Amino acid sequence: MNKFLAILTLFWCSVSIGQYANDWIDYSQKYYSFKIWQDGVYQIDHATMSAAGIPVSSISPDNFQLFAFQQEQQILVEDGGDGSFDAGDYILFYGRKNTIWLDSTMYDDPDHVANDHYPHFNDTIHYFLSWNAATTNSRIQEETDIAFGSYVPSNYVFKTNFIENHNNYLEGFKISGMSYSTYTEG
Repeated sequence: MNKFLAILTLFWCSVSIGQYANDWIDYSQKYYSFKIWQDGVYQIDHATMSAAGIPVSSISPDNFQLFAFQQEQQILVEDGGDGSFDAGDYILFYGRKNTIWLDSTMYDDPDHVANDHYPHFNDTIHYFLSWNAATTNSRIQEETDIAFGSYVPSNYVFKTNFIENHNNYLEGFKISGMSYSTYTEG
């Protein structure tokens, strides 16, 4: 009976661990990984993808996908309107640097994160470019409305500035020269 419970427990742990945080991955697809460490608009062109070994000539522009933060990101694929990804074509997207989205899982209560504006370990995140056979992948919708006369201008704008410096490192509580960086509620 104890052997059965041990096997059942191991099976249950492997099932629950195997489904954690990787459910966005389709293992039948190939992924091209690259790093983003600053917020901004990014462009991946035909030449960059070809140099990385991506078979761009055999991929329809409708089939491209971009993943980050464990979910598909919206992209704009400029293919010249010919339905093929050729020289001069590119993918455009808004990339965000790493946030505390994953760091907060280390805390029993995510509200205890010491700094909710800067990740604990690294501000760089991996983005993953992939392709599949679907034509319903996430895309940026281009705005074509040019009738600006019907809009009413505002008299003011709210803006929040947040400035933070990362020049110092706080080692935390030390005992015999060893730093303890755990959070102790108190």
